Amino acid sequence: MTGIVKLLGIYMVAIGAVYLVKTSIMKKFLQFWLQGKRYRLGGIVSFVLGVFLLIASGSCQWRGFIVLMGVVSVLKGVLLFFLGEQKIKAFMQYFTKMSTAKTRVMGLVAMGMGVLLIYAV
Repeated sequence: MTGIVKLLGIYMVAIGAVYLVKTSIMKKFLQFWLQGKRYRLGGIVSFVLGVFLLIASGSCQWRGFIVLMGVVSVLKGVLLFFLGEQKIKAFMQYFTKMSTAKTRVMGLVAMGMGVLLIYAV
């Protein structure tokens, strides 16, 4: 269980690093999720990852942090299903129009959360 949490952290660090180096990739990634109803698949993935984090939290050193990440992920998954399509797409459009500097900050945040996940195990 903890190995998968650590892999998730490594994935987040890698994604954050890519966002720092090549900000256009984040915008393409978001455009992918904006097509059709793909955001619902993202909701399912977020929900499942959140439940997994909640289950895995018992075997992690920083249980509170893992629980927090799990709860946020579950809430994100639920919201992606129950908010209207227009609200979700408008919210995601905001991120596709962000400046390069803000995108890099988001990359740093992702990297920081990934590092915390790695050390939380």
